[in-house]
Amino acid sequence: MVVFLLSLFGCTTLSTVNGAKTIEPQTWKVGIGASLQNNNPLSTSLGIPVPQTEILVRYGLRENLDMGGRIYLGGLLFDLRYQFWQQGDWMFAVDPSIGGLYSPIGGVADIRMPIIAQKDLNEKWSIATGLTPISQNTFAFLPGMRENMKHNSLGTFVRMEKTGRTFTWGISTDIYERTDLGIMPSVNFGIDLSRN
Repeated sequence: MVVFLLSLFGCTTLSTVNGAKTIEPQTWKVGIGASLQNNNPLSTSLGIPVPQTEILVRYGLRENLDMGGRIYLGGLLFDLRYQFWQQGDWMFAVDPSIGGLYSPIGGVADIRMPIIAQKDLNEKWSIATGLTPISQNTFAFLPGMRENMKHNSLGTFVRMEKTGRTFTWGISTDIYERTDLGIMPSVNFGIDLSRN
């Protein structure tokens, strides 16, 4: 019961803010993002979509490999993106990440493994899509009590991105199916802006 109550008060970020294309080695990219999430435990209990905001940071480690961090309301998420193939205007990457959400009585920890395909439409516009399996563990620590609950989700997303000389902005729609909880899919709409 405590785990269920805890899950009503916490929402990790569900917004996709990365395509498959990595940034140049030894360069930084910073940005901000905002999203509306529906059919997650908090929005379901309130009956309305809930907002989430985040700060984004990326660093290029070497060719086709970069890492990033996201700080969002109540939590953190770290990822390591590897662009493993490019064919013409198509790029493909994996972006494993680990993150979590903290509250005074417990939290949520998750591991994600996005698989991303991105196509450049022209010099400025691109579109990305993919699958995101998530393994999530919700836990609670109270005096004399310890509970946890694990569940798995499978998500899909579509992301449009426009790259300019100074800024890149993106808009995404993410849908996560949580069949083991027997609830409707979680839907997220996000927008982000990064300095190149």
